[in-house]
Amino acid sequence: MAGINAINMNNFAAYSNYKNVTSMFNVGGTGQTNAIGALGSLNALKTREANNFLSSFQNQASSPLSFLMGMKQNASKFNSSVKAMTGFGANGVFSQKGVNSSDTDALTVNSKGNNSGFNNFSPMDVKIDQVATTQKNEGASMLSSGRSAERGNYGFAIDVGGKSHSFSINVGAGDTNKTIQQKMADAVNKRGIGINASVEQGDNARSSRLVFESEDTGTDEAFAVRDTSAPNGREGLASMTGVNEADQEAQNAEYSVNGTQRTSQSNEVELGSGVRGTLREQTDDAVRVSYGQDAEAIRGGVENFVNNFNSMLDSAEDGSMPRLSSALNGITNTYGGTLSNLGIESDASGRLSINADRLDESIQNGRLEDAFRSGGSYGIGGRLQNAANQAERNPMSFSSTSALMTTYNRNNAFNMNNYASMFSGQLFNFLL
Repeated sequence: MAGINAINMNNFAAYSNYKNVTSMFNVGGTGQTNAIGALGSLNALKTREANNFLSSFQNQASSPLSFLMGMKQNASKFNSSVKAMTGFGANGVFSQKGVNSSDTDALTVNSKGNNSGFNNFSPMDVKIDQVATTQKNEGASMLSSGRSAERGNYGFAIDVGGKSHSFSINVGAGDTNKTIQQKMADAVNKRGIGINASVEQGDNARSSRLVFESEDTGTDEAFAVRDTSAPNGREGLASMTGVNEADQEAQNAEYSVNGTQRTSQSNEVELGSGVRGTLREQTDDAVRVSYGQDAEAIRGGVENFVNNFNSMLDSAEDGSMPRLSSALNGITNTYGGTLSNLGIESDASGRLSINADRLDESIQNGRLEDAFRSGGSYGIGGRLQNAANQAERNPMSFSSTSALMTTYNRNNAFNMNNYASMFSGQLFNFLL
């Protein structure tokens, strides 16, 4: 918290008691005279120093006030994320309902936009025989700086969706293999025929290859590349670059829902009852789709909590707030083993990260919910909620410099230890 020190804290406090003047940053007349007199009466300050402070107050306050306002915002976000993990009401993540997949690596599901409800929802068994794929033609690896084509005009065509698209490429005297590959890629991309063309690194850093891939999955997107012309009977560019042969064929998705076989051009499918699924990989056994707690919402709540927890630690370090760091690290140190088993891990600095496999397991078996909602004020959730509430209500209570702050009241008396009256009379609380 660069710029905040005991003298500045005192200055801000004393000055803030004169906030009844016309402007906080434009003090004049009697208000300025009184403020200067008050500041000058402090043993640690001379009249000249008080005048200098008043003239530069806005610049002095800018950095610490920006920090404190940012700290307040971070604390509010942190508190909201903790409440979502511990709350029992509609805003609590464990109260959210939706559909879940027993194997999210193979099938993910969601019910967003489902207005029919789930009163009569029956579990589904989804078996995936194959996923839909794009067609991909990966050309031969060629020496980038080499040259395999003579000068002249070359033609090639791409047949896709029942249409044929012709392309003409002029090979100049200085064109290298990579230059020719790039010309072909640019020509295809410019036409916008549903095929993405790119030039990628080949077998090593000195080589490159031309790649054609359909934008969408399914057999309707299959394409063929062929040469149409070349100078002096030479080999055409499609053949020369090797982009005329498919390395991955386009195919449709094949899957079943409760034993009924289905096919799809896409891996985004409607499973029924307002449930959408994304097919991700072939399965040997059926994946169970059931209704219950919304695992996706819970995962999102955990991610939000972890991100905001780490932001609070960053704020504590940026603002030299060891008490805040100690409070947060004390929780993770006490419950580190439990959190790790739940899929929320901490490193040496105290920052949290997610182990996706363990998190999904703890969501499914209910241990994550139990850990955050049990134990009262001495449990994980309770400890976190207490810290979050305090950080949002009064972030400066975690600052070691706050004890050095003083207030100047209208009776010229100093209050060194009453935080309530201190914040009511200080510029910080006035502006936050």
